[in-house]
Amino acid sequence: GPLPVAGAVGGGIAAGAGAAAGEPDVEAVARDDVRDVPFQDLGLEELESVKASGGLTVEQQEVVDRTLTDLESRVAVARKTVSAEEKATAGEPSIQASSAGCDNRAYTGRPGGSELCFCQLSSNPFCGISECSCPQGCSGTSWHHGSTATFKNKARANGCSPSTVLLTSPKAYYADTADLAFSACAAGIISQLLRDSFATYQTTVAPGPVW
Repeated sequence: GPLPVAGAVGGGIAAGAGAAAGEPDVEAVARDDVRDVPFQDLGLEELESVKASGGLTVEQQEVVDRTLTDLESRVAVARKTVSAEEKATAGEPSIQASSAGCDNRAYTGRPGGSELCFCQLSSNPFCGISECSCPQGCSGTSWHHGSTATFKNKARANGCSPSTVLLTSPKAYYADTADLAFSACAAGIISQLLRDSFATYQTTVAPGPVW
């Protein structure tokens, strides 16, 4: 954190570089935050949360159940594929192996605001001692993968269904893309970010191609 350089976008995956905490349309929200989002635009985990919360009309329940049934069967296949790919790449160099200290860089950013929030959501041990700086809270917000963390973005992907947008950030602190680029850890971190971003979207939102 706070550099979310891999973003998974509804309807597919857009994995790219350059998004940073504090930029427009980059704001983490709770995983169950689905305010003002049509049911048909929700991902698997979001729909499960809506169903568990109750209070739906009969018509709404039918829409949620129908969409969930479709997503559950597709995600089940995706989870098997992701698991097989993770086993196949288990022997490849990881962030930790690429260079000493890649997963353990201290936080040197601002003492509050979105930058500290991203760092806390990424579980960087050097910023976790501060009071949570995230409006949505720091507990139960992220998917943790060891060297990276994924969290949901407030902005949705227009024209995509599901419209869920996920951001994946390294656990270690990098101020921006230039800071990462000059690090010996860059190749390993970017590789892991892309893998974790892709896998999280496929298994918690919906299967989809990379674009």
